[in-house]
Amino acid sequence: MRSLACSTLALFLAATVTASEYVDSWGPPVGTAIPDATFNDQAGQPRTFAGLMGARGLLIFFNRSADW
Repeated sequence: MRSLACSTLALFLAATVTASEYVDSWGPPVGTAIPDATFNDQAGQPRTFAGLMGARGLLIFFNRSADW
């Protein structure tokens, strides 16, 4: 039973380190300034990130579904 617990802990730690390395190597670091960009909204009107940002900033959320 003790060896099973040790094996489970080792597997958990290995997965945690691997996940952490993946997160650290993917995308810009947290807090990185967003680049200047202009894009069209769904009505075809040009928008910028600066124009969308309010007094408390701007939250951009990307969600990948399992069926992509």
